[in-house]
Amino acid sequence: MGVYRRKNKLWISFTYKGRQCREPLGLHANKTGLEEAKLIHTRIKKQIKDGTFAYKIWFPKSENLIRFGLKRESEDSVEVQSPVYLFDILDRWHDQCRKRLKITSVNQYEKDVKKLKNILPNKDMRTIRTYELREFLDSLISDGYAPKTISNMLLPLRGAFAYAYERELIDVNNMDRIKNPPIGRPEIDVFNKEEVKKILIHIKKHYPEIYPFFEVIFMTGMRVGEVLAMSWSDLNLEEGWYYVRQTMADGKPDIPKTPESKRYVLLPDELVKTLAWYEKKYKKNDHFVFTNQYGKPYVSTFHIGKRVWRPTLKKLGIRHRIIYQGRHTFATLALQSTTDINFVARQLGHSSHQMIYKTYGRIISLINGEKNEMDKFIFA
Repeated sequence: MGVYRRKNKLWISFTYKGRQCREPLGLHANKTGLEEAKLIHTRIKKQIKDGTFAYKIWFPKSENLIRFGLKRESEDSVEVQSPVYLFDILDRWHDQCRKRLKITSVNQYEKDVKKLKNILPNKDMRTIRTYELREFLDSLISDGYAPKTISNMLLPLRGAFAYAYERELIDVNNMDRIKNPPIGRPEIDVFNKEEVKKILIHIKKHYPEIYPFFEVIFMTGMRVGEVLAMSWSDLNLEEGWYYVRQTMADGKPDIPKTPESKRYVLLPDELVKTLAWYEKKYKKNDHFVFTNQYGKPYVSTFHIGKRVWRPTLKKLGIRHRIIYQGRHTFATLALQSTTDINFVARQLGHSSHQMIYKTYGRIISLINGEKNEMDKFIFA
């Protein structure tokens, strides 16, 4: 029977453990209520098929619970709300999109939902705070996603929060406070040498299991996605180099976007020692260099930023900047310590030194001691 009407309310019927069950949904028998009821019915059928259906969570006061050996909550008992899991709401929102949008949009949203599931934890949406969403946005920027790509990824997240808020599953829509990143190149906002020292010393002392990750960022200028995807087979500690052949994109290793990005990166002696020490003490995966405690590769900087990066900057009193600024910091410090701009370009994976001038021209001017002396000219 599926979804049906009793007076002005909607009910659903389904088969569970060989028995026919009928339950009220508390939804009004209108167009909006009918769409919601059909989605609920679809989700329940899927959970029953997958073996994940929990009758008491869906219908805690149902008389049918007794039929399955479950205790029914009394009418005057304190109501315990079931979790509003993010992945479930993302799926509901996507199912709703199928009914009113073109197939091209639906397919694109499906890809973006998969990206979100690869990066975000499946938390109860009522426990997700605004600062966590901002941390997620920061991690996408640090991982090198273009502003337009980030905006596309945030769209299903906005849709899921709006969906849950409109149906009173959550009390506040925290995504309303999150703005899309501005279109254009991100601002170069580097750390100075003393800040880099403090950051590395602090992380080495308090988070040794991830310390080499940050040393690679600051001492090689590799992109964050390239560091996340580092493999032992491409690392030569005896000769002191790493061959960049892949980057982490959309939660999985992928080839770099440009031919120049595939390159040999020279490692300073101190970093070689650090990586050798790290391999002996913390290696948990035969392929990926940087992994979590379970030996799984980090697919983004979301968890690293939340657990290590932001607490470190806060503790040290250093103004917050995204992890990607470590790459710009390397470029800046390298330009101060060498006159070989082509070396810096090769390390960064730029096609030529012209790209260095284009990206870091203002900084090079300062390093070379250029000054604006128009005041002396005018008032001479």
